[in-house]
Amino acid sequence: MTEQESRRGKTRRERVEFARSRDILDVANELQMELVRSGRDYRWKEHDSLVISPDKNLWKWFSRNTGGDAISLVETIKEVDFNQSVDFLNDGNFKEFQLVERPQEDFKYYLEKYEQPLSTGRDYLRNQRGLSDETIDYFLEQGVLAQANAKLDYFVEGNGGNSTNAIEPVIVFKSLSSSGEVVGASLQGIQENWEKWPKHGYAKVIMKNSDPMTGIHVDIGSPKRLIFTESPIDLMSYYELHKDSLQDVRLVSMDGLKESTIGRHLSQIQAEISGKPLRWTPEQLADGLQVAIDHHFFEDGKNADLITLALDNDKAGRTFIQELEAKGAVINSDLPELKPGQDKTDWNDVLKNQQEEKPDNSRLAQTRRKLERLRGEQDEAISRAYSHQALTNGQPMNDKRGGASFKRKQEQIEGQVFSKMDEIRKQEERVERLEHQQHLKEMGLNRQGSGLEMSVQNIPRIREELEKAKRGESFFTKATLKRYQKELTRLEAISEQMGKTSIQPAAQALIDEGLVNQWQKQPNTYFVKGLRRVALELTEEGEFQLSSQTKYHPKTDEERLKVDELLAKQGQENVGLTPSNQEKSISPQPEPIEKNQGEAGWLEKNWDNLTFSIENKKTVVIDPTNIDEMVEEKQTPENQESIVNTEENAVRLMSYEEVKQENEALTKSLNNRIQSGELSIEFAPDFYLYDVFAKLGNSHPTKYLNAKRMEVLSPIHSLLTSLDDQTTDLYKKKGLLSKIPCIKH
Repeated sequence: MTEQESRRGKTRRERVEFARSRDILDVANELQMELVRSGRDYRWKEHDSLVISPDKNLWKWFSRNTGGDAISLVETIKEVDFNQSVDFLNDGNFKEFQLVERPQEDFKYYLEKYEQPLSTGRDYLRNQRGLSDETIDYFLEQGVLAQANAKLDYFVEGNGGNSTNAIEPVIVFKSLSSSGEVVGASLQGIQENWEKWPKHGYAKVIMKNSDPMTGIHVDIGSPKRLIFTESPIDLMSYYELHKDSLQDVRLVSMDGLKESTIGRHLSQIQAEISGKPLRWTPEQLADGLQVAIDHHFFEDGKNADLITLALDNDKAGRTFIQELEAKGAVINSDLPELKPGQDKTDWNDVLKNQQEEKPDNSRLAQTRRKLERLRGEQDEAISRAYSHQALTNGQPMNDKRGGASFKRKQEQIEGQVFSKMDEIRKQEERVERLEHQQHLKEMGLNRQGSGLEMSVQNIPRIREELEKAKRGESFFTKATLKRYQKELTRLEAISEQMGKTSIQPAAQALIDEGLVNQWQKQPNTYFVKGLRRVALELTEEGEFQLSSQTKYHPKTDEERLKVDELLAKQGQENVGLTPSNQEKSISPQPEPIEKNQGEAGWLEKNWDNLTFSIENKKTVVIDPTNIDEMVEEKQTPENQESIVNTEENAVRLMSYEEVKQENEALTKSLNNRIQSGELSIEFAPDFYLYDVFAKLGNSHPTKYLNAKRMEVLSPIHSLLTSLDDQTTDLYKKKGLLSKIPCIKH
């Protein structure tokens, strides 16, 4: 009896165990699967997401969330049932699997020294994938995106089934641990080559020994829920499409359909929310979702909004969701809508379709479109010129037959042609200039090309240049690099603040109505529509206030009125006011300050020369109804003449030079009297705090006070530093108009 016949005589259990013990690589070869080596594993050339691990004698088809042993591989490839697969493996001549114990190697990110600026990669993400520079820069800032040169293995026809390798540029999607260490990476090719990569046209590789559960992920705010996608490109696309509504969420790419990735991040985020350390093994993290189900984590509608699966809308994605729900998990499915005739779509398809429908309205795109229009108009003018000339039938024109009129018309048409040629030349220069600016921007340089652009989007490029400086490779001077380091700190603070800031509904309403426009370079700054270089600033609380940069303050009464209206509108939205009670609810500005802009300007210029004293023993109260009586009581022969002169000046128009001379004389006189000790200036603390909070909208009064000014205000330093949000609001609403700064003898 042959060995094959003896196998047929075994029990069913023995036949199943025998089939399961067959070497999976030998089985794959019999199934005529063309495999490409990838580290210790092999990938199926026809579907590279199907990975065979010979060390474990297992296989996994990540895009379909299926896998198993040699029996299930035969079932899947031959499309037979379980019993037929067992018979196939028992009847064939296959090697027996020999388990070889090998220590698990740690992941090593060897590409760091081969990283380079994201230029070709940016072009791919923008042009091939439809992602915006803002989204690309965001993922760069999070440290999960890079470009590098990598050695990639690929299959070549006629090479005996062996793979070869080549070095090519790739986009690196990094998986980071909670401490920021790179624990895995997936590579996306950016050079199209259908011979090397017949399925997609581009390389798609997971680096050797990558952590299979972590995946590329980013946190927006303080995560309280999870959104999972199948690939890094889908992750970036989902962010691009939903970034305005994403708050307090973690976005995760699973690199396929992996319950273990969901379990890992579910366990971690619950530990972060509870504030308890997580000391689970990788195996326990992989089972995190099942543990949650077993402990009734989702029962009675609990945690119903925690997990969202934004997967591909295909059979595999829908089946994966159904299987998790059957286990008892509560899943929010967010699948892209299928169009008629489609059986599969993903979030990048949705993004690209929107890009096709949405015209590019950038300055460069508009300039290019105008150039094309001018060229079309020139062609029409040339055509008219030829048509007009053709009226002569090749014969010379003379005056008897209206030759002069014909020639005038001909000159007019030719003039239009030359005029269009001149317009085209100028427009070509504009296009060339804007293309040059676009190129400089992509390189991270300013418009002049003389230095780096100081913007939040350019943080990765600034960091890169500072790293080059440490290696002695930067061509910028030490002074410039020092300035870049200072700017980087400022920009990182803005970026961090924006990541934590939740925009309040009232502020969001101003944005949605188009009343303010965000500045991409500094995302916490919003320019007021219709005003030139006037901006509001988004606070950490998510509300608008006047910009902390004085160069963006309103400069005219009209501009100040417009800004006041916007801030009042924000206040209305916050407390649900109606126009009828708005006046009652907005604290009035102190009238004396509004009427004394000349002195206020002088005080601002001479602030550092002033000596302040805080006196509680006496408060000067000015009652507007008694001003005339007070003036009469204080009149002397010396100042009587000044009052008369003032009254005379009030009834006549004064020239600019006269006003200027009067202001200079007043400034000089006051300065001399202050320095001689004849005059002193006092601020009532209540009024000072009211002015800081209500007028400047600043929640922290010490923020803009330097050391010298803080020394002057030392009597109320403890009061300033002890303020909290509640007392700040009280001072904003208090409005003590009776306590005003006064100059006294």
